[in-house]
Amino acid sequence: MGPAVRQAVFRSSLAMMFLSGASALALELVWMRFLQRAFGVTVHAVAATVAVYMAGLALGAAFSGRLASRLRPLPVGSGSGTPTRAVLASETPGAGRPLVLYGWLEASIGAAALLSTWMMGRLPDLVGSMAGDAPVPAWARVALSCAALIPPTFLMGATLPVLTRQWGELAGTAGDRVGAAVGGLYGANTAGAAFGLLAAGFWTIGEWGERATVWAAVGLNAAAAALAWWTARRLAGERPGAVEAGGRASAAPSGTALAAAGAVEAGGRASRPPGARSRSETERPLRPQERRGRQGARARWTREAAAICAFTALSGFCSLGYEVLWSRQLVLVLGNSTYAFSTLMLMYLAGIGLGSALCGKLAEEERDPLFVFAVLELGLAAAGALSLAAFRNMALSADSPAYLYAPLQSAGDLPRLALQAGGMVLPASFLMGLLFPLAAHLCARRPAAGAVEAGGRASAAPSGKALAAAGAVEAGDAVGRVYSFNTLGGILGALAAGFWGVAALGTHGAFLALVGLNAATGLAALAWARRQGAAGDLREPAAVVLAGALLAAYAWKDPALEAIVQRLDKRGKTAEVLFHRESPAAMITGVDGPSRDLLINGILTAGTGADGSLMAAVPNLLLDDPASTLVICFGAGNTFRTASLLGGSVHAVDLIGDLYEVMPRFYPDAAAHLGGPGRAVFVDDGRSHLLRSKRTYDEIIVDATPPLYSAGAVNLYTREFLELGRRRLTPDGLLMLWLPSASFEDDYWRIMKAMAEVFPNVAVWNRYGISGLLVFGSMKPLARRPGAVAKRIERRGVGRLLPFLTEKDVEAGFILVDDEVRSFTAPYRAVTDDLPSPEFPLRRFLRGDPLMTSLRFLLKARQRPIPS
Repeated sequence: MGPAVRQAVFRSSLAMMFLSGASALALELVWMRFLQRAFGVTVHAVAATVAVYMAGLALGAAFSGRLASRLRPLPVGSGSGTPTRAVLASETPGAGRPLVLYGWLEASIGAAALLSTWMMGRLPDLVGSMAGDAPVPAWARVALSCAALIPPTFLMGATLPVLTRQWGELAGTAGDRVGAAVGGLYGANTAGAAFGLLAAGFWTIGEWGERATVWAAVGLNAAAAALAWWTARRLAGERPGAVEAGGRASAAPSGTALAAAGAVEAGGRASRPPGARSRSETERPLRPQERRGRQGARARWTREAAAICAFTALSGFCSLGYEVLWSRQLVLVLGNSTYAFSTLMLMYLAGIGLGSALCGKLAEEERDPLFVFAVLELGLAAAGALSLAAFRNMALSADSPAYLYAPLQSAGDLPRLALQAGGMVLPASFLMGLLFPLAAHLCARRPAAGAVEAGGRASAAPSGKALAAAGAVEAGDAVGRVYSFNTLGGILGALAAGFWGVAALGTHGAFLALVGLNAATGLAALAWARRQGAAGDLREPAAVVLAGALLAAYAWKDPALEAIVQRLDKRGKTAEVLFHRESPAAMITGVDGPSRDLLINGILTAGTGADGSLMAAVPNLLLDDPASTLVICFGAGNTFRTASLLGGSVHAVDLIGDLYEVMPRFYPDAAAHLGGPGRAVFVDDGRSHLLRSKRTYDEIIVDATPPLYSAGAVNLYTREFLELGRRRLTPDGLLMLWLPSASFEDDYWRIMKAMAEVFPNVAVWNRYGISGLLVFGSMKPLARRPGAVAKRIERRGVGRLLPFLTEKDVEAGFILVDDEVRSFTAPYRAVTDDLPSPEFPLRRFLRGDPLMTSLRFLLKARQRPIPS
């Protein structure tokens, strides 16, 4: 086969992995949204689904690695037309076609993705049948996640080892070039993942919808499958000695090259250029000497390869632990929007992709790759310390009061977010990208002639042909095993960091612990390398360790609280810190100044002002005899306390259980309200709670975290959520949404449109002095008879809580009602689960739309003619 054809196959392989990576990340983003709506966005629910997702990838890689070791490469010179199937071959005659198998894997991923999406769309109904106030049990969550995620993720994990097998065969001696193969393929796959993240995380979900994004991702799988089969055809039609593109006949390859390139066909028929051997000569069982070559290669898993896999698992543990903790830290710098998380992941993938792409040359040219691997492990620890130092500098320099609400307020903020995320993440993720292909290269290296096997018996030196075959067989197996160990380590690292590390040590302390574990892994790898005879200069690792120690010493103190206080001071109102605590759910801070305020992950969220009291009082005054209230999103407890004072049973639900514990710091009488008769609080996602609970309420009050484009907030604004809320209302009840400013005008209209599609009676309320809108929905007209509200104010003691609130104020606050709402929202599309546009405001940012800090646009809307 000529170099031109070989290069064409390599380029096709890179394109396949790019398409596969783009599809996988787009699907992951959509599926996580499906599962969060079914199970809630609690830390435990998210961690369980992520663990299941990664476990599927690991299982697929492990199985595929063993499968790839039994596949023979696609032949050159068969002249056959359409590839049909991959046939397994062990030590007996037969041929397999890795490219054809890869094509079927990609096609199967697409089919499984559609089936899984259909299944996940029905999970809410299934979860809703598990009636009860407690969250879905962990075993049920894992079981349902496995049923939905394992089939497609298993197939995704199987792709890399299979394609590495084919590439290794075409490259020549696969065991020696597996680092280049894995580096190129893994880099292309990661670049595709970054593209899929960029497309889905910034555009397609918000503009096209979730299901359209799934179909687009499945189209990418189909394109990868078609490209694999087309490439297989091209290889099948290639003949040794054929004329190359430039017109010069290529030399007939040697016997060893033929073995490495896969001269044996899938169906057992060998191409026979002049001088080639017959079918009986080509298709014979391997001789004992050749079989020992393969067996000797596999025996290394108990020695160098076993050690490398152990180090890789520890590296994966630290790497995924870093990722979890980065997502917590960077809220202080990037904010809590979906774009902030997507930017973080984009930089993470960019670093891995760049490192993987550059690793091939390093693996091939470096004379002592085991020593380099150890130094890179130490370098990853130093990069973790560098990340902490960068976070400290960024957090303390980002002292604008804007960071208390939303660091992302215009399109011009996006490049800044990318630079900040890159400064923290890129150095470490670049080294992660170097480590994985290098580990695969080390695990696939062939033993020297006469090397001692695991049982202590010296193996005979295999022939050149046997060496090539052994290296080729081992390439896919090595990649599968390294990938599996790395992924399983990552699962444990993510769970340990998110569950135990943050709870026991805090985010900053957990990060320092991971840096220490990473350094210990690097030192152990260095000791192993020296034991194996590595002769690298010890001054290099010593310098890396010293640099990491100095950086860790500089970043030893957690800057989070210092940064928050600095921003509050910049606001011009010095605040006293009441408490600062961290749990797996969130970091919460209470401050006392002109008012007592609550910050969640550094974002100013709630307090003791009038807004929270009005959220409970106004809907209460619109009902004749409300007897039960549910408050979704607890905050500082203001709305819950006001509803409790107004009477009836009052329940609250919030993801952050610590908020119930700190309520006494805001209200001295908190214990009486939290523990009184008819009072109950639940630690859960509000939507998930409504999905399972069969209770009905006269009032459901929803107060999501500002702004409207906060990550996850849209789940409490969609038409499907409002329909769920309607089913939990009594016949005379009402549901109220709090829509905070500053947000985009068309997002307000889209949410109002969803409310108008679900409830026959809709009203929009605002009174000067509050920083948001109250949007009401009910099945019956609101009780606004003249004089009725005044009597309720007096009878229910509202005057003691809100002396300024009168019947006139209540009536004056109604801006748009019923048909007016429907008329003004007619040009807009309602917010739905499938089209969660408020969470993806990039189009509005790019258009330069202003964030509505003032809600006077609604008053102007009321004054202008109603659209016909």
